[in-house]
Amino acid sequence: MKATINSKRYNTDNLDVCGHRDHYNNGTYSGTTYLGVHQDGTVIVWTVANGNDLWVTDGIHEADASDQIDQYDMTEAEEANAIKHGLITLA
Repeated sequence: MKATINSKRYNTDNLDVCGHRDHYNNGTYSGTTYLGVHQDGTVIVWTVANGNDLWVTDGIHEADASDQIDQYDMTEAEEANAIKHGLITLA
């Protein structure tokens, strides 16, 4: 997905994914929201919906205070990216 945010062009294919959150409507998968970091340090959030829920729609925006890293699940690769970009530390 591509978008222009604050006069900068971003392509989600070029971001380091640091977490994801799957969405369900009555137990039916309806899409995934991703948290990623661009090489310039900008944190981007984007959602890919499959049309099964009217409230989950495709979209992309720069992360804000409502996009807390604690809301996202992480694979090992996503965790490594989150550590690399300073979004989390290991305890």
